[in-house]
Amino acid sequence: MKGIIYLGAAVALLRSVAAFLPTNHDDYDDQDQVILQPAKGLNKAASTVAESTEHIEAAIPAQRFASNSPRPHDTPSQNPGQSPSTHDTTLHPSQPQKSNFTIGSASSQWAIAYTPYTSTLSCLSASSIRSDVATIARKGFTSIRLYSIDCSALRHVGHAARTHGLKLIIGIPIDDGLADAETQLSELIAWAGTPADNQWSLIELIVVGNEAIFNTHATAPALATFITTSRATLRAAGYAGPVTTTEPLSILAQHRGTLCPALDLAAATIQPFFHPSVPASAAGAYVRSELARLAAVCPGLPAVCLETGWPSRGRPNGAAVPGYLEQWMAVAGVMAEGAGGRSVVLGFGDEGWRDEGEFGVEGSWGCGHVFGE
Repeated sequence: MKGIIYLGAAVALLRSVAAFLPTNHDDYDDQDQVILQPAKGLNKAASTVAESTEHIEAAIPAQRFASNSPRPHDTPSQNPGQSPSTHDTTLHPSQPQKSNFTIGSASSQWAIAYTPYTSTLSCLSASSIRSDVATIARKGFTSIRLYSIDCSALRHVGHAARTHGLKLIIGIPIDDGLADAETQLSELIAWAGTPADNQWSLIELIVVGNEAIFNTHATAPALATFITTSRATLRAAGYAGPVTTTEPLSILAQHRGTLCPALDLAAATIQPFFHPSVPASAAGAYVRSELARLAAVCPGLPAVCLETGWPSRGRPNGAAVPGYLEQWMAVAGVMAEGAGGRSVVLGFGDEGWRDEGEFGVEGSWGCGHVFGE
């Protein structure tokens, strides 16, 4: 059902089916996944979830800028030359801190993250990508986030997205210096900017770097400068849309004087699971409150969450418990709290190629099944 969440998100529904599911979250494996049938009355269900989170939100510690605990595969390396915790108030003079861009969806659903890889990190076939993109469109999403453009993603995902009327959020990763990022930027321009086949209208947003400061892959001044030069290059090539980066909210807050003037949008990773005081039932309220804090970090810029979700398998992180029911509850909460139209959901499918990390969750964020068939 397009645009309607396929949930056990309503608290009453979740409780009614919980007795039929394993209570030990380690009992699940790739071949033994629980599939629930579509529930009726989902609008009422979403309202129930929203009401159930109101009293929980008050219990979340009130911090001006809540720090996103590191995802295990994102833990910063030891680099004596740089510390992500350094408070940077240097102003970057590249661009005024205001934006006329609008982004996201007026509905409760906007974008989903997609990685075109098999479970062994091989590239998916073009036919598999076409099938996946068709499914994403059928589930009611309007945009797809790509973290990078490898595996011929621009050609295969781009063609399928245009066929189904979807937009692309394109990532230019910064993993080991700027050389590879510059190469990917050139590849993007070569693909999109050809006069005979202009693809810029397909791109909703370009994201330069994914937690590059958090992972010590770039300093804040270097990242801000690269964003500015990349924007100028993109403008010259014909792209008129927004350019940004994404970091945990705490990192963006620490470096707001440098980063905000270089951005067209304020964007952050907001993952409730990595906060041990936030249960799945409070995930929606948490994302909504963090989006409000994000808007305050860069006044005048639209605020979007470029990654949120909940793992379906793994070990608990305090009150944050992974599981299929918990995943449905968390994702439903994000939609019910009005944050879904400004959030990219992680992700279309599980990523078996990832290191499972501290809580054994890193490959288990796929939540495409939550949004129907």
